[in-house]
Amino acid sequence: MSRFISSAYFSRGLNSLSANLFEIFLPFCGFEFQQFVVTRFLRILLSFVEKGDDLLLIFGKQGEWRTTKLGEYVRDVRSDLDGITPGLFFGAYILPPEFVECGQDVAKFMPYMDFIAPMAYFDDWDFPPSWVYDDTGILSQTRQKTGGAEIIATLDTDWTDAQYHNVHQGIRANFPEISNLGFFVYGKWTDNEMKKINNRASW
Repeated sequence: MSRFISSAYFSRGLNSLSANLFEIFLPFCGFEFQQFVVTRFLRILLSFVEKGDDLLLIFGKQGEWRTTKLGEYVRDVRSDLDGITPGLFFGAYILPPEFVECGQDVAKFMPYMDFIAPMAYFDDWDFPPSWVYDDTGILSQTRQKTGGAEIIATLDTDWTDAQYHNVHQGIRANFPEISNLGFFVYGKWTDNEMKKINNRASW
């Protein structure tokens, strides 16, 4: 779900957003109701434009509010966990920091995390493999936000061998401090998927 939402935000187009709102927020509602809600949403946006309001400023203020509230939520969860299981290794998967539209600023909840796992699915967002590890890619963006906290790069399980070689070598060369990788699979894990990951451990 989060990956689908991020792709909708990343498209940054009202047409794409209105179409994807159906599937993101209203998957179980009838089409007529979906159409009503999205049409109403677009009319509200249009009213801001007609009044001369700056949409970027409006969404910027909303984004600031959302990132702050998310940071407070993570702080509270950490506090609860410390009261139940002190010392629990606690972290979160995050979208690329450059996707500011998602209202997620890892710097605001990093103080309460032991690790951060950026979802480095380059092909989902039409980036080259080098985006994972280059100077402007997801790991560099995450490092700028998290300082010295542990980063666990999270990779897909459906790349080619050449893509895995590229990404593994790029991470080792540019982020030698990263000693752990995470993986995401659609559906259920299989022994075959686990064996493939184990075979790539030395790449």
